[in-house]
Amino acid sequence: MHTAPPTHRGDVPVTLVSVIIPVHNRRTLIGATLRSALAQTYPRTELLVIDDGSDDGTADEVASTFGTAVQLIRLPINQGRSAARNIGWAAARGEFVAFLDSDDLWAPDKLARQIPCFADPGVALVHCRMGVVDAAGLPMAAESAALARAFDVADARGYDYGGVTETWCRLYTPTVVVRRALLEATGGFDPMLANFEDWDLFWRITKMGRVVAVPETLVQNRRHPGNTPMRWVQDAEPWLYVMQKHLAALSASDATPTLQRARHNLLLNMALGEYWRGDRRASRRWMWRALRADVRPLRRPGHPVWAAPLLSAFLPSTLADVLVDACGADAYRIDRVPADEAAT
Repeated sequence: MHTAPPTHRGDVPVTLVSVIIPVHNRRTLIGATLRSALAQTYPRTELLVIDDGSDDGTADEVASTFGTAVQLIRLPINQGRSAARNIGWAAARGEFVAFLDSDDLWAPDKLARQIPCFADPGVALVHCRMGVVDAAGLPMAAESAALARAFDVADARGYDYGGVTETWCRLYTPTVVVRRALLEATGGFDPMLANFEDWDLFWRITKMGRVVAVPETLVQNRRHPGNTPMRWVQDAEPWLYVMQKHLAALSASDATPTLQRARHNLLLNMALGEYWRGDRRASRRWMWRALRADVRPLRRPGHPVWAAPLLSAFLPSTLADVLVDACGADAYRIDRVPADEAAT
């Protein structure tokens, strides 16, 4: 366990931050990830590595290389990253919890830049920007620039519940630090989800406090052959599950502008999920519900991703695909695999 002194700065105690790192069969990648976490300039952390049933020697590599610098929890069978993260934060001692994927990298001052934001007791979650590197850690300039532009858009629309539910959310697991008390209040990650589990949790947390965005790139997402690519058809089910879950949590009396905006976004996202699944009739029904609530997407979709189900709902498939490509939403067609969205 890494608990570097000092534990006080003047008369102010330095709060412990727990870093949760689930890992499954990443023996050749986990070392660089852990070294980036251990190199934090923030003076008081604990690192918990949850080996999720690896069978490639990952746990032994961590134990032999890092020893007592990390707390290693070995799970005998693979339970999935949601369950592994929950086991990690439940065993943690810190007031704040940060998550790091087993192949990503932190800048040395990542936590030092984020933790002071929690001086405001109304802040629930602090995140930062993320860049992209290849398997060797070399910058991928075009991918990083595209992601930076996406963060600009997300910053402009805001990180309240109405903002984050508007596709595409820019809260990424390795960029986030959250109050442990809110993980306890929400129950943490939904173990039923193998994808979008991070958005589901972070969206719920945005209803409990304010999100602060540190406008600096303090995380690097490593792209490598072991990444799990998103594929719209396969990921439609967990996507729809998340949207239905959040719609069910919004009562008819939720009339604040933020919650009204969120409901509208969730309806649009249901139309998108059914489009990915190939059910044009269901997609059309959800799109009509969304348009009855707010017709603005008919004039100009808030995000190009929504152009796909919007056009598909009213036009023949071939013509819809042509127009989707023309308006810049071609990456979201059901026959495409998104190159810039890799779940790790």
